[in-house]
Amino acid sequence: MDTNNSNTGLILDLRDRMARIETKLDAHHDAHTVIDKRLDKVEAAVSDLDDRITANRSDIDAGKAKVATLGAVGGGVIAVATMLGDHLWSLFRLH
Repeated sequence: MDTNNSNTGLILDLRDRMARIETKLDAHHDAHTVIDKRLDKVEAAVSDLDDRITANRSDIDAGKAKVATLGAVGGGVIAVATMLGDHLWSLFRLH
């Protein structure tokens, strides 16, 4: 029985299997690298959208405050004009 010859065959078979495993691991690592890059892009896009949403909400709140202020001022002006008009009408009616 030639043990040296059978050991050589086993070692060559083991080296071949190790090379296949290493190739699969390299491909797996490359795939994860691509996925990580895509994930980074998606996270950046989400962060950008969050910033835009926050800015838009601030603009909307400021716009609502402006409209409410203008509505209140307009209502006051209309109330004062109505009161003055009523008093002027009363003065003109007396004459």
